[in-house]
Amino acid sequence: ELATLINETTHFGVMRRAAASLAQLGEPAVQPMIELLKSPNPRIRWYCAHAAGSLKSEKLVQPLIRLLYDDDRNVRRVAAGSLGQMGSNAAIQPLISALQDSGRGIRKAAAEALGSLRAAAAVKPLIAVLQDHNANTAGAAAWALGEIGHDEALKPLISCLEAGGNAPYHEIGWALHKLGSDRGEEAFITGLSSGPWYQRCANATALGKIKSEKGIEPLAARLQDEDARIRRAAVLALMEIRSHRSLEPLRQALKDEDFEVRLYAADAIKKIEKP
Repeated sequence: ELATLINETTHFGVMRRAAASLAQLGEPAVQPMIELLKSPNPRIRWYCAHAAGSLKSEKLVQPLIRLLYDDDRNVRRVAAGSLGQMGSNAAIQPLISALQDSGRGIRKAAAEALGSLRAAAAVKPLIAVLQDHNANTAGAAAWALGEIGHDEALKPLISCLEAGGNAPYHEIGWALHKLGSDRGEEAFITGLSSGPWYQRCANATALGKIKSEKGIEPLAARLQDEDARIRRAAVLALMEIRSHRSLEPLRQALKDEDFEVRLYAADAIKKIEKP
């Protein structure tokens, strides 16, 4: 019934939800899903390729690999993502090839999938993707290299950090941290003042998670940032680090114009003074 609904509906929302519901049925859904992945309708292939990843069936690996060469870029992108969920080594070489795909978002999806598969064979191709002009794609490659954990990635990641510019500091930082390099801390600190607000917040949060002593002063400086979201993230990070060195900046933050900053600062002071 779900497969029939997917084939017959013209409502994209219904189609997407039906594909997700079909995948939830487990093994009985595998064969209908294989047939749906062959549909002439690209929307059906797109939504079913996306849903197929949660089935984690070896029978779906080859049908999804074939979709890496689909005419529709959305189908190729979600097929790459689903292959990353499958855990099959058979997908590694096709995904490495997909790193050359110029379709929007596909190189990023392929890089993330290779990271999820912890594919050592992908280290060199992923290092090449670190140079991508798109920060999201380069960030996915950095994340994947951190997941794979091969020492060969260390120098290229540091070079990417030192190149500056629009570097994906958050992903580089975590990759270096996982590889045991203290340069990861430097990446997070640099990222506090670079890029959109959500990336800067992510770097502040990372410094809190690793309880970075070196990050205290840079985080305290961000308490003067014009964006309240950055100030909130900085206060929360200082709360995680819990150093007496941050008490004075946090006391100043009690006068902040933003209610949440003041609230978090009061809580941080309390936790530092009376752990």
